[in-house]
Amino acid sequence: MLFSYGQQNSFDLQLICTDDKDVVSESSENNIYCNSVEHNKRRLHYFYNIIPDKTNDCYDQAYRSFFMLGNLLKRKHISYTSLARTWLYLDSILDWYDELNRARTDFYEKEDIFSILIPASTGIGVSNELGSCISLSALAVTGEDACQYVSPVESPMQCSAVDYKSSFSRSVEIDLKGSKRLIISGTASIDEQGDTLYQVSAGKQVGHTMRVVNAILDHKDYSWDNVVRAIVYFPDLSNRKYFDDYCKKNNLDRSAVLVVSGVVCRDNLLFEIELDAVKSV
Repeated sequence: MLFSYGQQNSFDLQLICTDDKDVVSESSENNIYCNSVEHNKRRLHYFYNIIPDKTNDCYDQAYRSFFMLGNLLKRKHISYTSLARTWLYLDSILDWYDELNRARTDFYEKEDIFSILIPASTGIGVSNELGSCISLSALAVTGEDACQYVSPVESPMQCSAVDYKSSFSRSVEIDLKGSKRLIISGTASIDEQGDTLYQVSAGKQVGHTMRVVNAILDHKDYSWDNVVRAIVYFPDLSNRKYFDDYCKKNNLDRSAVLVVSGVVCRDNLLFEIELDAVKSV
């Protein structure tokens, strides 16, 4: 069946295929929702609509959103070792991205997440109807035993994002018993030193970013044929032609790709992609 979930007050749509039709939907205070479903003896938990009260301080709102997520996990007895990924939808991202990184790092340090598992993440500039600085969503994976099902994966062509004070894993892999799922964070044209490449060329940024993504896929024995979900973000949607041209030139199937308008975390980044790939084991 198709397990889908959406968010009421900001952009957010994710799709997961599962072998179980019994999706459990729950809500808590502040209209925060969790959908969960069994999948190959694992349980997937998707938290969404985590939007803090609007204040004048975006740092406070960001920290509060992670605090709210932490409380949700604790109530469900879900360890941070099970937190695979987050999505951060940020209003006016270019005005306060450094503060977001500081808030996330401060929370992760408080919860000792750096010694446990840094989740994959996408941070993209998309507003929400409530006018808050941030809307947060997250995916966690649990199972029948105490094993850790999520493990970090390095990007062969990039440094760790932590090196430039952005606290997320480039990628993580989930063991789903019978299959594995590689989750690649929001990825852009950033080199081994953390600097932006090809600042004025969307076409070259697309090419470099896709080489980075393919290096991660190849590193864990996946290929583009394993991709089941991808979202492409362009600050200027007229540049989508460069991604279309790249896919045509390289004979890539785009049926699992959604292209949307979204502001990337630096004003000189013109393209970003996040994706999931699945393989049998």
